Amino acid sequence: MEEFPGDEKYRWFGACAGADYVHSERWAYSLLFNYADANDFEDSGTIFEGIDIKTVTRGASYYFMRNLKGMLELNIDLLEEDDDIDLVDHETKESYILLGFDAAF
Repeated sequence: MEEFPGDEKYRWFGACAGADYVHSERWAYSLLFNYADANDFEDSGTIFEGIDIKTVTRGASYYFMRNLKGMLELNIDLLEEDDDIDLVDHETKESYILLGFDAAF
């Protein structure tokens, strides 16, 4: 059987785990771990090297009403920065703090 260009199969792996804790009818807390490994895309020089991720996210939510909540989220990037100049893979740390509101009607 003849192989056509682009028929290669690439592997990558990803997983996440999370836990929520409802402290009271007003407060809820969350913890999330995200992980992905580019495997076959490693050192490919493509944007798919950016699939790599290893983060821990901690969140707190305060419910003003049933359909309105305020959120505070802290995301910590656990991967090391990529020091080469190819502009793919993990060039910068991507930790952040998020403060926001969520409303549903």
